[in-house]
Amino acid sequence: MIGAAGAGTGLLLILAGPPSARIPGGPTFARPEIDRSEGAGTDPTGLFAFARRARNPIRAFALSPIHPATWYANAAIGLGLVIGLVAFATIGALVSGGLATLLAVFGLIFVAMAIEGSRLVARIERWRAFIGEPGRLPAHPYRPLRGGILDILRAEFADENRWRDVLYVAINLPL
Repeated sequence: MIGAAGAGTGLLLILAGPPSARIPGGPTFARPEIDRSEGAGTDPTGLFAFARRARNPIRAFALSPIHPATWYANAAIGLGLVIGLVAFATIGALVSGGLATLLAVFGLIFVAMAIEGSRLVARIERWRAFIGEPGRLPAHPYRPLRGGILDILRAEFADENRWRDVLYVAINLPL
């Protein structure tokens, strides 16, 4: 069943190539590195140079499976599954252990470790999402962990950006 869905998607992608040549004004590419103007690109030679200069989008479409951006995207998808599994298991175990021992003082330490671990996972996911791209998403601002113990606890447990990262880790694996 999965193979049929993959074959159907591949067939649709192959069939979408020729009609895109008849788009008024010519096709556009989503990646900014593929410039269709004359003399585009910094490297006038190389395997993908004619695809960047070509007026025929079918050539660029035919070369897309071997384009490095395709491999970067596939690596990012595969790495996302591994990161999602490890992060969900680790953060889930820390939250579970922390909530089970919450009446003891060290239960807060486990929950705080889970929150900070979620921040690390969010940083890794920002890197993974833009692997092979020059631009990166900036991290949202977190409250600094300084001051007295109450200020640290307030920054750790009342910061909405930290809880946003925890929510991301919780829903990343199921999605």
